[in-house]
Amino acid sequence: MKKNRAIKKKIIARGKKLAYPMAKAIRYANTLKKLIRQMTGETQAKIKVLFSSPAAKEHFAMDEDLPSQAKRVLAELEQTFEKLFDSIAVKTANDFVDEVDEYSITSVQKNINFLGGAISVKTGIFPTVKFNSPKIRAQIKASANENTALIKSIPREYLGKVSKVVSRSIASGSGADEIYQHVKQYAGVTERRAQFIAEDQTRKVYNGLNAKRMTSAGLDEFEWLHSGGGMHPRPFHEDELNGEVFKVSDPPVIDDDTGETGIPGDLPNCRCTMIPVVTAGDDNEDSE
Repeated sequence: MKKNRAIKKKIIARGKKLAYPMAKAIRYANTLKKLIRQMTGETQAKIKVLFSSPAAKEHFAMDEDLPSQAKRVLAELEQTFEKLFDSIAVKTANDFVDEVDEYSITSVQKNINFLGGAISVKTGIFPTVKFNSPKIRAQIKASANENTALIKSIPREYLGKVSKVVSRSIASGSGADEIYQHVKQYAGVTERRAQFIAEDQTRKVYNGLNAKRMTSAGLDEFEWLHSGGGMHPRPFHEDELNGEVFKVSDPPVIDDDTGETGIPGDLPNCRCTMIPVVTAGDDNEDSE
Protein backbone atom coordinates (compact mmCIF):
# COMPACT_ATOMS: atom_id res chain seq x y z
CA MET A 1 0.00 0.00 0.00
CA LYS A 2 1.18 3.50 -0.83
CA LYS A 3 2.55 5.40 2.16
CA ASN A 4 1.07 8.84 2.61
CA ARG A 5 3.55 11.65 2.08
CA ALA A 6 2.21 14.61 4.00
CA ILE A 7 3.84 17.95 3.24
CA LYS A 8 5.65 19.17 6.34
CA LYS A 9 6.68 22.59 5.05
CA LYS A 10 5.37 25.69 6.79
CA ILE A 11 2.00 26.99 5.62
CA ILE A 12 2.46 30.64 4.61
CA ALA A 13 -1.14 31.23 3.48
CA ARG A 14 -4.35 29.38 4.21
CA GLY A 15 -7.42 29.79 2.02
CA LYS A 16 -11.12 29.36 2.66
CA LYS A 17 -12.61 25.98 3.46
CA LEU A 18 -14.23 24.45 0.39
CA ALA A 19 -17.51 23.68 2.14
CA TYR A 20 -20.01 21.54 0.30
CA PRO A 21 -23.04 23.23 -1.30
CA MET A 22 -25.50 21.17 0.72
CA ALA A 23 -28.43 23.33 -0.43
CA LYS A 24 -27.81 21.84 -3.89
CA ALA A 25 -27.88 18.34 -2.42
CA ILE A 26 -31.15 19.05 -0.61
CA ARG A 27 -32.78 20.39 -3.79
CA TYR A 28 -31.55 17.37 -5.77
CA ALA A 29 -32.78 14.94 -3.11
CA ASN A 30 -36.19 16.62 -2.94
CA THR A 31 -36.60 16.37 -6.71
CA LEU A 32 -35.90 12.64 -6.58
CA LYS A 33 -38.05 12.04 -3.50
CA LYS A 34 -41.05 13.74 -5.10
CA LEU A 35 -40.92 11.27 -7.98
CA ILE A 36 -40.25 8.35 -5.64
CA ARG A 37 -43.31 9.19 -3.52
CA GLN A 38 -45.44 9.28 -6.65
CA MET A 39 -44.09 5.87 -7.65
CA THR A 40 -44.35 4.22 -4.22
CA GLY A 41 -47.79 5.69 -3.55
CA GLU A 42 -49.22 4.38 -6.80
CA THR A 43 -47.50 1.03 -6.31
CA GLN A 44 -48.94 0.60 -2.83
CA ALA A 45 -52.41 1.57 -4.04
CA LYS A 46 -52.35 -0.92 -6.92
CA ILE A 47 -50.96 -3.70 -4.75
CA LYS A 48 -53.74 -3.09 -2.23
CA VAL A 49 -56.41 -3.27 -4.94
CA LEU A 50 -54.81 -6.38 -6.39
CA PHE A 51 -54.81 -8.26 -3.11
CA SER A 52 -58.28 -7.10 -2.18
CA SER A 53 -59.73 -8.46 -5.41
CA PRO A 54 -61.88 -11.58 -5.71
CA ALA A 55 -59.00 -13.22 -7.53
CA ALA A 56 -56.77 -12.72 -4.50
CA LYS A 57 -59.32 -14.25 -2.17
CA GLU A 58 -59.88 -17.14 -4.53
CA HIS A 59 -56.14 -17.63 -5.00
CA PHE A 60 -55.60 -18.48 -1.40
CA ALA A 61 -58.17 -21.21 -2.08
CA MET A 62 -55.79 -22.37 -4.87
CA ASP A 63 -57.15 -20.28 -7.75
CA GLU A 64 -54.32 -19.58 -10.24
CA ASP A 65 -55.55 -16.26 -11.68
CA LEU A 66 -53.80 -13.98 -9.18
CA PRO A 67 -50.21 -14.60 -10.36
CA SER A 68 -51.06 -13.53 -13.90
CA GLN A 69 -52.88 -10.42 -12.63
CA ALA A 70 -49.94 -9.52 -10.39
CA LYS A 71 -47.52 -9.96 -13.27
CA ARG A 72 -49.59 -7.62 -15.44
CA VAL A 73 -49.92 -4.94 -12.72
CA LEU A 74 -46.20 -4.98 -11.96
CA ALA A 75 -45.28 -4.83 -15.65
CA GLU A 76 -47.52 -1.77 -16.06
CA LEU A 77 -45.92 -0.09 -13.04
CA GLU A 78 -42.42 -0.79 -14.37
CA GLN A 79 -43.30 0.59 -17.80
CA THR A 80 -44.93 3.72 -16.35
CA PHE A 81 -42.21 4.68 -13.91
CA GLU A 82 -39.18 3.66 -15.92
CA LYS A 83 -40.56 5.91 -18.65
CA LEU A 84 -41.18 8.73 -16.15
CA PHE A 85 -37.71 8.57 -14.57
CA ASP A 86 -36.06 8.22 -17.99
CA SER A 87 -37.88 11.33 -19.20
CA ILE A 88 -36.49 13.55 -16.42
CA ALA A 89 -33.12 11.91 -15.78
CA VAL A 90 -30.96 13.81 -18.27
CA LYS A 91 -32.34 17.27 -17.44
CA THR A 92 -32.31 16.67 -13.69
CA ALA A 93 -28.72 15.39 -13.78
CA ASN A 94 -27.52 18.22 -16.03
CA ASP A 95 -29.23 20.89 -13.92
CA PHE A 96 -27.71 19.45 -10.74
CA VAL A 97 -24.17 19.23 -12.14
CA ASP A 98 -24.44 22.74 -13.63
CA GLU A 99 -25.45 24.17 -10.24
CA VAL A 100 -22.56 22.44 -8.46
CA ASP A 101 -20.21 23.58 -11.22
CA GLU A 102 -21.23 27.22 -10.73
CA TYR A 103 -20.64 26.88 -6.99
CA SER A 104 -17.20 25.37 -7.66
CA ILE A 105 -16.26 28.29 -9.91
CA THR A 106 -17.21 30.78 -7.20
CA SER A 107 -15.43 28.83 -4.44
CA VAL A 108 -12.16 28.39 -6.30
CA GLN A 109 -12.14 31.99 -7.55
CA LYS A 110 -12.52 33.26 -3.99
CA ASN A 111 -9.52 31.20 -2.95
CA ILE A 112 -7.46 32.38 -5.91
CA ASN A 113 -8.28 35.99 -5.05
CA PHE A 114 -7.35 35.36 -1.43
CA LEU A 115 -4.17 33.34 -2.08
CA GLY A 116 -3.06 34.89 -5.36
CA GLY A 117 -0.37 37.05 -3.75
CA ALA A 118 1.20 34.12 -1.91
CA ILE A 119 1.11 31.95 -5.03
CA SER A 120 2.74 34.65 -7.15
CA VAL A 121 5.49 35.15 -4.56
CA LYS A 122 6.16 31.40 -4.56
CA THR A 123 5.93 30.78 -8.30
CA GLY A 124 6.57 34.20 -9.82
CA ILE A 125 3.27 33.94 -11.72
CA PHE A 126 -0.10 35.33 -10.68
CA PRO A 127 -2.59 32.46 -10.93
CA THR A 128 -5.47 32.29 -13.36
CA VAL A 129 -8.11 29.59 -13.41
CA LYS A 130 -9.15 27.67 -16.51
CA PHE A 131 -12.81 27.44 -15.61
CA ASN A 132 -13.91 25.63 -18.76
CA SER A 133 -10.92 23.62 -19.97
CA PRO A 134 -11.40 20.42 -22.01
CA LYS A 135 -10.60 18.32 -18.91
CA ILE A 136 -13.22 20.14 -16.86
CA ARG A 137 -15.83 19.86 -19.62
CA ALA A 138 -15.10 16.13 -19.83
CA GLN A 139 -15.53 15.76 -16.07
CA ILE A 140 -18.82 17.70 -16.14
CA LYS A 141 -20.12 15.41 -18.89
CA ALA A 142 -18.98 12.27 -17.04
CA SER A 143 -20.64 13.47 -13.81
CA ALA A 144 -23.90 14.22 -15.64
CA ASN A 145 -23.85 10.77 -17.27
CA GLU A 146 -23.22 9.06 -13.93
CA ASN A 147 -26.12 10.88 -12.29
CA THR A 148 -28.40 10.15 -15.24
CA ALA A 149 -27.69 6.44 -14.79
CA LEU A 150 -28.27 6.64 -11.03
CA ILE A 151 -31.66 8.33 -11.52
CA LYS A 152 -32.74 5.76 -14.09
CA SER A 153 -31.79 2.93 -11.73
CA ILE A 154 -34.24 4.04 -9.00
CA PRO A 155 -37.51 2.56 -10.38
CA ARG A 156 -35.78 -0.62 -11.59
CA GLU A 157 -34.32 -1.28 -8.15
CA TYR A 158 -37.50 -0.44 -6.23
CA LEU A 159 -39.97 -2.27 -8.46
CA GLY A 160 -37.58 -5.22 -8.77
CA LYS A 161 -37.77 -5.68 -4.99
CA VAL A 162 -41.56 -5.27 -5.00
CA SER A 163 -41.91 -7.85 -7.77
CA LYS A 164 -39.84 -10.38 -5.84
CA VAL A 165 -41.80 -10.01 -2.61
CA VAL A 166 -45.14 -10.22 -4.43
CA SER A 167 -44.08 -13.39 -6.25
CA ARG A 168 -42.72 -14.90 -3.05
CA SER A 169 -45.85 -14.09 -1.05
CA ILE A 170 -48.18 -15.47 -3.71
CA ALA A 171 -46.13 -18.66 -3.93
CA SER A 172 -46.04 -19.16 -0.17
CA GLY A 173 -49.62 -18.07 0.43
CA SER A 174 -48.47 -15.74 3.21
CA GLY A 175 -51.09 -13.14 2.34
CA ALA A 176 -51.41 -9.42 1.74
CA ASP A 177 -50.23 -8.17 5.13
CA GLU A 178 -46.68 -9.34 4.55
CA ILE A 179 -46.63 -7.73 1.11
CA TYR A 180 -47.88 -4.37 2.42
CA GLN A 181 -45.22 -4.39 5.13
CA HIS A 182 -42.39 -5.04 2.67
CA VAL A 183 -43.64 -2.58 0.05
CA LYS A 184 -43.85 0.16 2.67
CA GLN A 185 -40.37 -0.71 3.89
CA TYR A 186 -38.94 -0.57 0.36
CA ALA A 187 -40.41 2.92 -0.09
CA GLY A 188 -38.38 4.17 2.88
CA VAL A 189 -35.24 2.43 1.66
CA THR A 190 -35.63 4.04 -1.77
CA GLU A 191 -36.02 7.53 -0.31
CA ARG A 192 -32.92 7.03 1.82
CA ARG A 193 -31.03 5.88 -1.25
CA ALA A 194 -32.08 9.06 -3.07
CA GLN A 195 -30.78 11.13 -0.14
CA PHE A 196 -27.49 9.25 -0.25
CA ILE A 197 -27.15 9.73 -4.02
CA ALA A 198 -27.77 13.47 -3.70
CA GLU A 199 -25.30 14.04 -0.86
CA ASP A 200 -22.61 11.69 -2.15
CA GLN A 201 -22.72 13.04 -5.69
CA THR A 202 -22.69 16.65 -4.48
CA ARG A 203 -19.44 16.02 -2.61
CA LYS A 204 -17.82 14.05 -5.43
CA VAL A 205 -18.76 16.44 -8.24
CA TYR A 206 -17.87 19.55 -6.23
CA ASN A 207 -14.50 18.33 -4.99
CA GLY A 208 -13.56 16.81 -8.33
CA LEU A 209 -14.15 20.09 -10.15
CA ASN A 210 -12.40 22.05 -7.40
CA ALA A 211 -9.32 19.82 -7.67
CA LYS A 212 -8.97 20.33 -11.42
CA ARG A 213 -9.45 24.09 -11.16
CA MET A 214 -7.01 24.39 -8.28
CA THR A 215 -4.22 22.56 -10.09
CA SER A 216 -4.81 24.57 -13.27
CA ALA A 217 -4.16 27.72 -11.21
CA GLY A 218 -1.02 26.38 -9.57
CA LEU A 219 -2.82 25.80 -6.28
CA ASP A 220 -1.86 22.19 -5.73
CA GLU A 221 -1.76 21.91 -1.94
CA PHE A 222 -4.59 21.44 0.52
CA GLU A 223 -5.07 20.82 4.20
CA TRP A 224 -7.32 17.87 5.08
CA LEU A 225 -10.10 18.89 7.47
CA HIS A 226 -11.93 16.04 9.20
CA SER A 227 -15.67 16.62 9.37
CA GLY A 228 -16.01 15.78 13.04
CA GLY A 229 -19.61 14.81 12.30
CA GLY A 230 -21.58 11.80 11.27
CA MET A 231 -22.54 8.72 13.25
CA HIS A 232 -19.60 6.64 12.00
CA PRO A 233 -16.48 8.81 11.46
CA ARG A 234 -13.53 7.06 9.84
CA PRO A 235 -10.74 6.74 12.43
CA PHE A 236 -8.14 6.72 9.63
CA HIS A 237 -9.32 10.13 8.38
CA GLU A 238 -9.44 11.54 11.89
CA ASP A 239 -6.13 10.12 13.11
CA GLU A 240 -3.96 10.03 9.98
CA LEU A 241 -5.26 12.69 7.58
CA ASN A 242 -6.86 15.45 9.62
CA GLY A 243 -4.71 18.60 9.70
CA GLU A 244 -2.13 17.21 7.27
CA VAL A 245 -1.20 18.90 4.00
CA PHE A 246 -1.21 16.97 0.72
CA LYS A 247 -1.02 17.62 -2.99
CA VAL A 248 -4.11 17.41 -5.18
CA SER A 249 -1.88 15.96 -7.91
CA ASP A 250 -0.54 13.30 -5.53
CA PRO A 251 -3.47 12.53 -3.22
CA PRO A 252 -3.12 10.46 -0.07
CA VAL A 253 -4.40 7.01 0.76
CA ILE A 254 -7.96 7.46 1.99
CA ASP A 255 -8.85 3.82 2.71
CA ASP A 256 -6.30 1.92 4.79
CA ASP A 257 -7.93 -1.41 3.90
CA THR A 258 -7.88 -1.12 0.10
CA GLY A 259 -5.10 1.43 -0.38
CA GLU A 260 -7.39 3.65 -2.47
CA THR A 261 -6.11 7.21 -2.90
CA GLY A 262 -8.18 10.35 -3.27
CA ILE A 263 -9.32 13.65 -1.83
CA PRO A 264 -11.98 14.51 0.78
CA GLY A 265 -15.45 13.37 -0.24
CA ASP A 266 -14.30 10.61 -2.59
CA LEU A 267 -15.41 7.78 -0.29
CA PRO A 268 -19.12 7.19 0.38
CA ASN A 269 -20.43 9.29 3.28
CA CYS A 270 -17.09 11.09 3.68
CA ARG A 271 -17.88 14.60 4.90
CA CYS A 272 -14.28 15.73 5.21
CA THR A 273 -13.33 18.91 3.34
CA MET A 274 -10.18 20.60 2.12
CA ILE A 275 -8.64 24.00 2.66
CA PRO A 276 -6.36 25.28 -0.13
CA VAL A 277 -2.97 26.31 1.25
CA VAL A 278 0.35 27.68 0.06
CA THR A 279 3.50 26.37 1.75
CA ALA A 280 6.98 27.81 1.95
CA GLY A 281 9.79 26.56 -0.25
CA ASP A 282 10.10 24.72 -3.53
CA ASP A 283 7.41 22.20 -4.43
CA ASN A 284 10.17 19.82 -5.49
CA GLU A 285 11.51 19.57 -1.95
CA ASP A 286 11.04 16.18 -0.34
CA SER A 287 7.94 15.64 1.79
CA GLU A 288 7.86 13.23 4.68
